Amino acid sequence: MRRAGYFNFILKNRDFLGFGFLLTFICSLGQTFFIGFYNGHIREAFSLSNSGFGALYGLATLASAMTLISAGRLIDRMDLRVYTLSVLALMLLGCLLMAAGSTIWMLAPALALLRLSGQGLLPHISNTSMGRYFDETRGRAVSIAHLGLNAGQVALPLLAAWLIGRSGWRASWLVYALTLALLVMPLVVWLLRDHPRRHAKWVELELRTARARDPRDRSLSLKKLLLGDRRFVTILPGILSISLFGTSLLFFQDELLAARGWGAAWFAWSFPFYSVGMLAAVLGCGWLVDRLGNSLKLLPFVYVPFIVALLVLSCAEAPGWLPLMLLLIGVSHGLVAVVGGTLWPELYGTEALGRIRALVNATMVMGTAVMPTLVGYLYDAGVSISASYLAFAAYMLICGILQLPLGYRRGASDVRV
Repeated sequence: MRRAGYFNFILKNRDFLGFGFLLTFICSLGQTFFIGFYNGHIREAFSLSNSGFGALYGLATLASAMTLISAGRLIDRMDLRVYTLSVLALMLLGCLLMAAGSTIWMLAPALALLRLSGQGLLPHISNTSMGRYFDETRGRAVSIAHLGLNAGQVALPLLAAWLIGRSGWRASWLVYALTLALLVMPLVVWLLRDHPRRHAKWVELELRTARARDPRDRSLSLKKLLLGDRRFVTILPGILSISLFGTSLLFFQDELLAARGWGAAWFAWSFPFYSVGMLAAVLGCGWLVDRLGNSLKLLPFVYVPFIVALLVLSCAEAPGWLPLMLLLIGVSHGLVAVVGGTLWPELYGTEALGRIRALVNATMVMGTAVMPTLVGYLYDAGVSISASYLAFAAYMLICGILQLPLGYRRGASDVRV
């Protein structure tokens, strides 16, 4: 199975892979890049300043992150169909509040629901499901499901622009709500029609694995394992750094452009290289993870393209460097998307995968809410763009060096909850 090509693999598992792809596609409705598309319309409708909307958005993101830890772990105990439909119902409610909200008290929960479902739970369901129900082909499954996010980044802003121009920004959110209710939710039920058989096979495999497991591993609680496992605290800060530093770089792109004298239009023309790099990395890394059978061996190298990009951008003056560096940053994001989706089941098994991923995702969402504020304070204090990029690169380099031995230690994939 490991040697099967992408086409045969997709054909054999088209329904379940389609389920993962659909969730990462529709999760774009709660992602920053999509909600940011409505920034001006929302501020005008609710008489908010840039800082006012930014603060409200940050609070909504933090609220969703705190909820994500408890809500995310329910996937380990609930039927996948019921859990997914419940999360889609939360997103539908958020869309309705965006369409009908007339006060800040309606906008705030709308943003929180969209962030919880779109930024947090829908990608969580997709990654957890691909990691849980695939084994030797886990890398390819995660990479194919992740392509939905790339497709959403291209298609949904175009759809939003067309809907806003035709019917207005509020009506567009009503269209999204109707699409969720009439198309996405029934499609989820259809794609998961064979899930009881798949889940029964996984349960049988888990029981056999549990019987063969070391009794000392079985006695470990999740809390003791995560707090006492040095690998987890070594891996997490590095994996999160790509998302956090990438968010900061894109959020403060105007600082880079002003420091280098590059125009905003040039950044817009260069940004597709980011998507190309991510897409290529996602497809290639999925195959490579399955071939190596050990994500930890790849982990230290996911930072390399981003480090090179930061080093070059810290001193580059010619605008021609920008598209190439965005390409490298996209590569790192694509690599960490696949490696981050496969290493947790390799390390801790699949029984408590939902709880582990919920903790990781909640930490990431909190970081993306707080990081731009911290970096903004640094820039306001006079720290240069070059100095910040060099600091980011040094941090990633240290993380990669510390993680290098993990993939070669005996028992790297032995621990199970």
